[in-house]
Amino acid sequence: MKKILLSCIPALVVLGTSQASAQTLLLENFESYTTPLTNQVLFRQPSFSGSTSAKLDATPNEGVVRTVGGFPLGDPNNVLHVAFNFKDSGAEPLWLRLTTFNAPILPNPTVGLWPGWGLQFDIYPSVPLYVTALIRETEANAPLGGNGGSSGTIEFVGGNPTQTSGRGKEVPANAWTTLVFDFGSDPVFGFTGNGVLQGGTDGKGVLEALGLATDPGNTAPINVWLDNFQLIPEPSTVALTVLGGLAMAVWGARRRTA
Repeated sequence: MKKILLSCIPALVVLGTSQASAQTLLLENFESYTTPLTNQVLFRQPSFSGSTSAKLDATPNEGVVRTVGGFPLGDPNNVLHVAFNFKDSGAEPLWLRLTTFNAPILPNPTVGLWPGWGLQFDIYPSVPLYVTALIRETEANAPLGGNGGSSGTIEFVGGNPTQTSGRGKEVPANAWTTLVFDFGSDPVFGFTGNGVLQGGTDGKGVLEALGLATDPGNTAPINVWLDNFQLIPEPSTVALTVLGGLAMAVWGARRRTA
């Protein structure tokens, strides 16, 4: 599987439940389920969100955990396949709020909003997309990944899909891309909030949704594959560490062959 990396961060699957632990927490990689499993894990079906459901046709409308072999290959087998179709593009801008609100499995997952923390996942869309993370500001003191509830205002992180520019992180069609949302440095825009990302008293919030936006004309059925959702500490620091390690390895290899 070839991925376009928007951040060079390793996929460390190590439990970490506090800012001090500074270790990556795997939220979901969809590998523990018997497939297919429809509209159950982490996200609700596309039409569930009242914010954007009026922009969608009745079908297709599902988020299915699937076992795939070949195209597009997940890591290693199961992925979440989301399918939807925008109606005539008169009601622009076109965007989908793919929500975690009270999902049957892994609802309202708690994320750490401490400085430098972020969210990482892999995405493969059939059309070019602009992607944002919708973070709910909540006071619930749940463990990372636990149900943080559905109270509190919501902020866009990484862009604003309701606008005609700056709509989110750009993801090309027909390729795997690893996206990283840095809660300390990515731009924040108000959805139901004030445009300032604020954790609760415990410094945490909730991954309320993903915002998936596209350009006018992309109204044919859209397919999106998602995998490997992780919470990562200090994205920029880890990336620099990885790059430094790679540089040292290359330097060492060159010395051995000199």
